Amino acid sequence: MGRALSATLNLPPDPRGWSDDDTLVYLQAAGDDLPGDIIVGDRSLARFHQRLVENAATLPAELRSTRYPELAAAATSSGQIGSSVEGEQPKFLLPVREQGTVTHVLVKFTDSLSSASGRRWADLLAAEAQAQAILHAHGECEAVPRLLDAGGRRFLETPRFDRIGAHGRRGVTSLRALHDAYPGPDTNQWPAAVVNLHALGLIDDAALRSVRLRHAFGQLIGNSDMHFGNLSFWFDGGLPLSLAPAYDTLPMQWAPVPGNAAPEPEFAPPLPVPAEREIWLEASSWAVEFWRQVAVDAAVSPEFSVLARSAADKVERMRGLVA
Repeated sequence: MGRALSATLNLPPDPRGWSDDDTLVYLQAAGDDLPGDIIVGDRSLARFHQRLVENAATLPAELRSTRYPELAAAATSSGQIGSSVEGEQPKFLLPVREQGTVTHVLVKFTDSLSSASGRRWADLLAAEAQAQAILHAHGECEAVPRLLDAGGRRFLETPRFDRIGAHGRRGVTSLRALHDAYPGPDTNQWPAAVVNLHALGLIDDAALRSVRLRHAFGQLIGNSDMHFGNLSFWFDGGLPLSLAPAYDTLPMQWAPVPGNAAPEPEFAPPLPVPAEREIWLEASSWAVEFWRQVAVDAAVSPEFSVLARSAADKVERMRGLVA
């Protein structure tokens, strides 16, 4: 959405090049439903209040299969897709009402499942659901996503952890924001960046260990998209900051690329150095479980199932070398 609004707001086309003033212009124009608990500007607050009064945007859960394809088509045709700056997968946001309870969700979706890219993204969304289930079982994720095939697309619905009930919000901040505010090593690796935050007293030992686990798990499932926007911390006003639940955890190494809708790159995760051995062994057991689950998932294509079995075998062999 940031890119789509750039021309309308007379901003640079790439949000990563925005100044602080540019960001404030955007936040006032479209900042009523962004991550976290802050709403900037009277116009954004007025839009938020209007939605509360009308309550029209809340979707009855039984209408998912008809409304999700419509919302995906509208988002794709208008360019108003609520994706992150660095996000690969289009998505939209909305509240869903089920059995009297309102849950704010983020919904990713594929293009047509009859296309090669749509089929591959469908495999990746199924894999993301499995990864989040593994992380949830080990206390690193707040909820397990829901998969839905409808209107010739696949949808992955995930409850938003920065929303509480129908109207509540909770503050979050990304590793990118913290790394920019408290510069440390010149790195794009989560563990190296959070070691600096730990040394400054901004995060505690538990958060540091969880980040290392998530990073090792990500490497072992082929998540090549562990940028600093894909790791967040609760921002509730106190220190140390607690780690927010995991999200966007999937085998992005196999995501479609220009000219190749179904790439088959070599899967070659690194072995750990001695200091990482304990955490790596724990994460690798999760990764084997993940790949085994993906291999037998009925929502996964036969081709991706073969890939998953091969990846599981490789991680098992690596564990034998390290154990």
